Amino acid sequence: MFSHFLSNSCCADERFGALASERLYAVATLCDPRYLGRLFTADQLATATGWLVEEAQSSADATAQASSASPPPSKRLQLTPPGTDDSSVMNALCKLLNAGTSHSPSSTVAGEVERYLAQHPVPVATPAVDWWRENEQRFPSVACVAKRYLSAPPTSVASKRLFSAATQVHADCSNHLAPDRAEMLLFLKHNLPVVNYNY
Repeated sequence: MFSHFLSNSCCADERFGALASERLYAVATLCDPRYLGRLFTADQLATATGWLVEEAQSSADATAQASSASPPPSKRLQLTPPGTDDSSVMNALCKLLNAGTSHSPSSTVAGEVERYLAQHPVPVATPAVDWWRENEQRFPSVACVAKRYLSAPPTSVASKRLFSAATQVHADCSNHLAPDRAEMLLFLKHNLPVVNYNY
């Protein structure tokens, strides 16, 4: 009901409909445990889930590569003591036992993403950072992506400039300006200097 009201009242599909096709916003929305892709259509959710799996796989690969750095070679050759050469039988047994349980890293990451998306959304008042702090061990690959996508920007200068410009556009004398006109004026104010337009 609220989403229907929201979409009718402020033209959400016109203003925000294209955000689902942008990788940054789609992955960030999936990483937020308060939404978990509930704002997407089925097609958008499938695309965004694929992007999240790719991001989680790349972070898992980077973590595995960093942890598997080979130790420096030893200076002395270590020989096994005589009479303890039953390691070939144990190695064969271990290989046989592990053959049925080995999973490719990509399938485990995809399964982790599926388990994460199957969770119930947390209440909107719950900060996403707190939820990830408690559940990082359950979803380690997705947690790495969430840290990257849900972290605060390093500076607030751009947002302060935007609010300052919005204050100038929505001055007391122009407070009856329609929202779409105000958005266009802010867009022009920000982008005309980029193209060196002299006004």
